[in-house]
Amino acid sequence: MNEKEMSLIEHLSDLRKTLIIGLGSWFVGIIIAWFFKDKVLSFISSTLPKGTLVYFSPLEMFTTDLKLSMILGFIIMSPIIFYSIWWFLAPGLYENEQKFVKRWMPVMVILFFIGALFSAKIILPFALNFFVFHSTSFAVAKLSIAKFISFYFLTIVFFGLMFQLPLVLSLLILLNIVSYQTLKKLRKFFYILIFLFIGFISPPDLFSQGIMFIPLMLLFEIGMFISSKLKPMKF
Repeated sequence: MNEKEMSLIEHLSDLRKTLIIGLGSWFVGIIIAWFFKDKVLSFISSTLPKGTLVYFSPLEMFTTDLKLSMILGFIIMSPIIFYSIWWFLAPGLYENEQKFVKRWMPVMVILFFIGALFSAKIILPFALNFFVFHSTSFAVAKLSIAKFISFYFLTIVFFGLMFQLPLVLSLLILLNIVSYQTLKKLRKFFYILIFLFIGFISPPDLFSQGIMFIPLMLLFEIGMFISSKLKPMKF
């Protein structure tokens, strides 16, 4: 075997180890989460009136329990999962690239958790209460428990990702991909894109779109303010 073939085999071996560690950790996390999933479900649905959540088929409750355990299991084991991914990717990066990732990764994680917390504590309780209590004399809100879980965690992930916006704008400046002046010129187009994106993923009413557009607009402006104070990095 030549050196190139050996490196390919070693690369595939490392990939196999990463998959085993990542998936194995996730499986262990699912088992752990299974024992306290009911408490988590009770907590995240505590703002809803009793009897709002229902299931419509014999399997729905089981699949919902499994889905919730998978989500919680991933969260529990995420440090191990992401560390195994980093262990696999790091050898392919230059030293300065590794330092760059290590410097900004904690910021990314912190921003994600701030966004997730903002969604869980402010956006979701406000939105759910508005829609559930906005009932009429001829209709009462009943939510599928499976769809509720999907909506709840997708919203958390969405806001966790959207809170990366200031970091993304800052990195565009630091990496000298675009200048601050260019971002200023593109500001109106970013607003249009944000509004179109929200219109695509949210219900077609002004309330839903407003509670998503306003935080994103503020995040964009925070990112613009930070970007105005930065200069491109020299590697």
